[in-house]
Amino acid sequence: MKPSLAMLISLLIMGCQSKVETPSHSERPSAETHLAQHQYQEAAWAFRAQGDTTRADSVLALLDTVLKSQPDSLRQWKGKGITRPYLVFFENNVWGLFKLAGSDTGGSVKRELASY
Repeated sequence: MKPSLAMLISLLIMGCQSKVETPSHSERPSAETHLAQHQYQEAAWAFRAQGDTTRADSVLALLDTVLKSQPDSLRQWKGKGITRPYLVFFENNVWGLFKLAGSDTGGSVKRELASY
């Protein structure tokens, strides 16, 4: 075994044995905090987790309106992939990923949407 590989394995084992602290439920931002920061999707998830589906649906409707508005800017995403997506930026630091129609030659866009 090469020394560099042995060191990597040792570090991985040590990392797995160390205690990782996860934030408690009380440390997570509230739905209102997400909303104030224009994190609409996160706010909707938080409202839904609280059982407030009416407010969650309202926030998702707002997000839909923002994403259908004229974007402030866009740039091609330099990530890997065959669909050549774009990052689209809207007001209030809202952004989305846009893929051109017909760029989904392998069906990946439909799978991505389904997984979302």
